Amino acid sequence: MINKEANKRVNRELDKLYKSCASEFLSEWSRAFTDTAPESINNFGIVDGEKYDADNGVLFIGKETNNFSHSQYRDWLFWLSRQSSLRGTNITPNMWYNVGRWAYLSKHPEKDVQNIAALKADALKFIGTIAFTNVNKVYGKSQSKEEYYRVATSDIAGSVLRQEIEIIKPKMIVCCGTGDIFLRHVPIFSGKIIFMPHPGARKNTQAMLCELKKQLKKK
Repeated sequence: MINKEANKRVNRELDKLYKSCASEFLSEWSRAFTDTAPESINNFGIVDGEKYDADNGVLFIGKETNNFSHSQYRDWLFWLSRQSSLRGTNITPNMWYNVGRWAYLSKHPEKDVQNIAALKADALKFIGTIAFTNVNKVYGKSQSKEEYYRVATSDIAGSVLRQEIEIIKPKMIVCCGTGDIFLRHVPIFSGKIIFMPHPGARKNTQAMLCELKKQLKKK
């Protein structure tokens, strides 16, 4: 059942969390990236409160944004999920098509992966059915490895991630190339955990969907 008011409350609680932890997170980011931090961190949470069913809630955990310095990341994801006019448009990065496909399959594991793999713009609307966050709440670089790892393994990143999960209360978590970091910070989770590669990985679309489907079937 979709409870719009409850979904709004969740996002309001998350916004309070991000505001309270911003200073500490930005300081950690500056140390890792040796650069001046932006004024605020990105915000995340339930993408579309009119589509998210908390009774079967799914949280996707990504790594970091790429040069996205604007704080209202959740609003951008909402916009992306509501764009019915994107056919013929190439969304960058392409990972978002896979996020949409994975979100669709996570809700409908009985569906044929070949048909889902063929979806492109039509897959984007399913991003609205999930909650989403990144481990690094600030943008990274095109090739930020050591910097990302330092932020990702920090105490503040772990603390915020655990609090996000406590607020959202997902029934299933999909780790998008973040499985090792998730297990480091969240050793106990009562729901289902799916370990997937980064959605932008150079892997066959259908093969990744098959892997997701296999994990969804496991009890």
